[in-house]
Amino acid sequence: MPSPSLGVVRFLKGWFRGRSLHVEWGSGEGEIDTAGRGAWPPGVAGVHTETRTVSSHVGSGRPPVRARWYVPERARRPLPGWLLLHGVAVQGADHPALVRLAAALASSGAVVMIPEVPSWRRLDLDPAPADPIVERALEYLNGESSVLSGGAMLAGFSFGCLQAVRLAAELAGDGRLRGVVGFGGYCDLEAAIRFGVTGAYEHDGRTRRAEPDPYGRWVLAANYLHRTPGCEGSEEASAALRMLAREAGERGLMAWEPFYDARKSELAAAMSARNQELFRVFAPSAGTEPDAAAAERIVPLIARTARRVHPQLELPPALDVRALPPVRLLHGLDDPLVPFTETLALERRLRERDPEVDLRTTITSLFGHARESAPIFSRPGEAVRFLAAMRELISLSG
Repeated sequence: MPSPSLGVVRFLKGWFRGRSLHVEWGSGEGEIDTAGRGAWPPGVAGVHTETRTVSSHVGSGRPPVRARWYVPERARRPLPGWLLLHGVAVQGADHPALVRLAAALASSGAVVMIPEVPSWRRLDLDPAPADPIVERALEYLNGESSVLSGGAMLAGFSFGCLQAVRLAAELAGDGRLRGVVGFGGYCDLEAAIRFGVTGAYEHDGRTRRAEPDPYGRWVLAANYLHRTPGCEGSEEASAALRMLAREAGERGLMAWEPFYDARKSELAAAMSARNQELFRVFAPSAGTEPDAAAAERIVPLIARTARRVHPQLELPPALDVRALPPVRLLHGLDDPLVPFTETLALERRLRERDPEVDLRTTITSLFGHARESAPIFSRPGEAVRFLAAMRELISLSG
């Protein structure tokens, strides 16, 4: 197999080639609409891309798994396999940042599979639908003759990060996984929600503040506001926030832009006064912070509701992390959706459960959440650290 150092060089070439990638996606019920668009497969020099359908999930009576597939052109030997688990976003496997990373990994000498989780494309925060999809996709990936035997790498992004770690602990032990990677994930649900609503987070014993990306709180409230005690009857507000989040995802324009203010006003005008009040807690005008008192009241209530409705949103207390393969966590220092402190918290949580866990964490100022904060080589010290982390991932993959 090529050396990890050569793999990093090839990864970088693929990363820079993918800088101008443009991906279009459909907006159906989890289906990928590529008919007549000509934007898929995206043009990545040296990488073959296609859509594959895996006949069924684990179990019976379930719909097929659809996935994006990336492999180097002219590959003549079995290559390391990567399974990428996307986050909660309307683009799903076609999120531009994920497409670029997948193409770069394939350029490094790997087979990359990104299965679709249709409910996550609909912005539903239920982790459960991903479980059989990941299990079936891993079975398919590891069964491919083009993939190196001995297990694949599982990488989760954003909402998919914690779920990838959880699934790795549950699925490890039979040779299906070589390692698990988490990019930009959270650990403590209430802390992540508080940041998304108020911008507050704890670091080095101090409360700090940043401007959060409103997209996260829009998705959160769309799922749980109307289920929260004291907020009964707020279905109008939840539905409007889902519309906002979906529009932001489809446009690719940051949710804090003034562009959305007219849409907020239009949606609010069609609601009852009570729904308008709740809607504005999560979607005030651009440049305006949510009402502090209202936000502090509602954050713990939303967190309790989310935990009650979907307990898998956090690591289960009984999860045996001793079964984990090597774990590598990465997070952007300038992440406006999930603060980097959540990855540090996840590292602590895993070490508390198993001090011997094979785990390394990299926090880098080169990235925000799904966007570059700076070109890789504009910060040489950070570039060295990030590329060292990528070299280790390539080495772990086979």
